[in-house]
Amino acid sequence: NVGKSTLLNMIVHGHPDPLQQQTKPMSESRKLQTPITAPVSHKPGRTRHLFRFEIGGRLELIDLPGYGYASAPRKQKDSWALLIDNYFAEARQLQRVISLVDARVGIK
Repeated sequence: NVGKSTLLNMIVHGHPDPLQQQTKPMSESRKLQTPITAPVSHKPGRTRHLFRFEIGGRLELIDLPGYGYASAPRKQKDSWALLIDNYFAEARQLQRVISLVDARVGIK
């Protein structure tokens, strides 16, 4: 669990989990319907969709599933790999990719 979503939240919102600051908890389905933050968890595999965050109309950051260390069924990991592959194949404005790797685990 390298902390991609936590890093993204720090960049965009200045807090590792901005939803913790809310007085009224948000349901999981609402988080997916109107994502304002990247989902975080201590358990690997929390990000299961593409989450897009536009910054100032000039920069867009995408939070992708990190399936290397997640405790998920093989079929689920395969679907994440397909989602990511399709995103990279179809992204027209993609200029840079940053891959975070947990130094304790390495590349799988």
